[in-house]
Amino acid sequence: LFWESDDKKIGMMIQMIHHGFIYGMILWYIYLHIFSHSYFQFIIFYFIFFTVWIQHLFCGGCLFFNIEQKLIGNHPSLMDNLLSIFHVTSSECVSNGVLLMISSLIMAMLTGELLSRTIVGLSRLL
Repeated sequence: LFWESDDKKIGMMIQMIHHGFIYGMILWYIYLHIFSHSYFQFIIFYFIFFTVWIQHLFCGGCLFFNIEQKLIGNHPSLMDNLLSIFHVTSSECVSNGVLLMISSLIMAMLTGELLSRTIVGLSRLL
């Protein structure tokens, strides 16, 4: 993004890349369960999501969203829109906490799936 000097445009590009990554991960997970069933691809998916979860954990929320907020200005996130549906007043602390809980829940479910796939694979070898 070195060619762009406008901070708002850089923030919008980062936002598009960020959303593309999120939607790509969702579609990849669906692909893994419907078409592929590849253990190796699931391991790669797991470690990518693990690094995202670690980033959420140590940064107290999504680092890329914080960069977008600084460059674009104050704009609502997907979490803010979700919280407003349930009439929860949104603040940075609340939305980051909810994001961390959702990310941790997904990580726990992926870990359970990884363990079950590993155990089933090992039992087939024996």
